[in-house]
Amino acid sequence: MLTTTPGFVEFLDACRRTKATFIPVRRDPLSAFPLDKFLSRITAEKPVLAVISSPDNPAGTMLGLNEFRSVAEACAACGTIFLLDITYIDFADDASIFGAALETPGVLLTGSFSKSRGLAGFRAGWAMAGKAMEGLIGRLREAGPPFSLSSPAIEAARIALAEGTTQYAHFVKRIAEERKALEKILSAMGARTWPSQANFVSALVPDAQAFVLALRLQGILVRYWPGNSEAEGLVRITCPGDETSFQRLKDALERMEALSWQT
Repeated sequence: MLTTTPGFVEFLDACRRTKATFIPVRRDPLSAFPLDKFLSRITAEKPVLAVISSPDNPAGTMLGLNEFRSVAEACAACGTIFLLDITYIDFADDASIFGAALETPGVLLTGSFSKSRGLAGFRAGWAMAGKAMEGLIGRLREAGPPFSLSSPAIEAARIALAEGTTQYAHFVKRIAEERKALEKILSAMGARTWPSQANFVSALVPDAQAFVLALRLQGILVRYWPGNSEAEGLVRITCPGDETSFQRLKDALERMEALSWQT
């Protein structure tokens, strides 16, 4: 399996469980998608599966439509299945890549109910593809999900699907507002940040552990990757989508002692 790193740890874990070869391509959160490197690895390695998340985790950046088409063409030429994970797509300003993926042969879409639908912990997700990929969907159905799904999880996912977009539109809008505000706060503190299209904001700081511990002392948990050289100094803060919780986060950041941030 070919994918970018740092990324969703479950991709690596899935390779380990199935004894598949994991082929990483380094993706710098401050730089453009490494298209040339990714395409060259597809051509050289001819992997069974190429995985890209859009928006990306942990950077929160989107794959451009032209980049998507280039990857899809390279995968088709090598017989590689292109898995596009759009778990965070509901928070993106432009979701046109969703429609493009459905119309492109050889592309498999996956997502989760844990983000915009608020079903974290249920481990409920979905897979979708265009008509040309019906055979693959059938094979996935026979294989079953990677996690056992309880009856409450299945029912919760069905309810979320039946609700459509209106029930969570306000939440998504609130996340977008918090995201922009959080980017400004972190930038003012001297952290290096960039526009996110997910439900979180990531930033580069000189000492990620000190940053995380300073917030933890105030009851705020922040994601970082200790010991991972590819994520050195990287922190990820989830937007709560709630006025009271977000105010608490802002207050905590304001109370943090001044650190020697790199600019």
